[in-house]
Amino acid sequence: MDGAICSGIFFNITGNKSPSFLQNHYKLGKIVEGSLVLNNFECIFLYYKNRIDPVNPIYRKSTNLLRELLRDEGETELYIVYETLKIRGYYVKRENNMLFARKSPHGDYTGPIIVKRENSTTDFSYLYSNTPAYYFTLDEDGDITAFLVTAEEMVGMNREKIPSDINIERVGGRFVTDNQDIPEWYGQPFKDLRILSDFETGYHRSEATAGSLSRIYSELIDRRFIVKSGFKYGSHFRVYVENIQEHAEFLIHYLDGPEEWYKISRAVRVANGVRKRMIFCGYIDSNLLFVEVKRIRDPFKDHQTEI
Repeated sequence: MDGAICSGIFFNITGNKSPSFLQNHYKLGKIVEGSLVLNNFECIFLYYKNRIDPVNPIYRKSTNLLRELLRDEGETELYIVYETLKIRGYYVKRENNMLFARKSPHGDYTGPIIVKRENSTTDFSYLYSNTPAYYFTLDEDGDITAFLVTAEEMVGMNREKIPSDINIERVGGRFVTDNQDIPEWYGQPFKDLRILSDFETGYHRSEATAGSLSRIYSELIDRRFIVKSGFKYGSHFRVYVENIQEHAEFLIHYLDGPEEWYKISRAVRVANGVRKRMIFCGYIDSNLLFVEVKRIRDPFKDHQTEI
């Protein structure tokens, strides 16, 4: 048959074109015994380009064809991103529920490209295990927002040591110290005292429990960061690399379970708005690990060699 086939459905090729023309022009499919063999996404792409026409009239109704070719949850959104990349001139392949793309026929595929809806959920283990990755999020209006997720090695440069022998007393429900030798960023001035946060108090009392925010705070301090509350930005911590006279470089938020993607997007937008990098952290095999989530305004323009 000098036509096309996909998932047992046969198609005529329109416009007096050959299978090899479609393969070469649209960068898809493979020729087998004179026919163009397509995967489901390739088939839908050519169908809506009016390049192939189903032999069986049942499948000329688009809902019948799509119902046959898009059977799994999330495949509609995955196809929309696939089509967007194809229109931009990329070679695109699908592996399970991820896409990979390249600009030239002989270059390496980059990815994965993971597609999310705005109300989809993810967790830290998934984010970290798939780094580096691009997340293309479709909102309910069909618009795509792109993010780049990378693993980060978090190491600070703060040289100010926190004395281990400071005197801490409880006053009015808060812990305070009269020690004047602690760094200026540690605690909050109150008259001739310093009011310590719960994390600062726990650090000196060795109350950091496994998996808790206190443990994360303590590890960040041990990694030579200056760590302060991130409440005003909707995150757990704001973090300074070297000194508090400069702006905080990072916002850090702990993911201890599934999180809705729109909340991750919101945190990234807030971080961008205050010129900080958005870092999410979590535990894998008792190790504290970090990923940065960064919005890419135009991945097709700014990241053409790596999507």
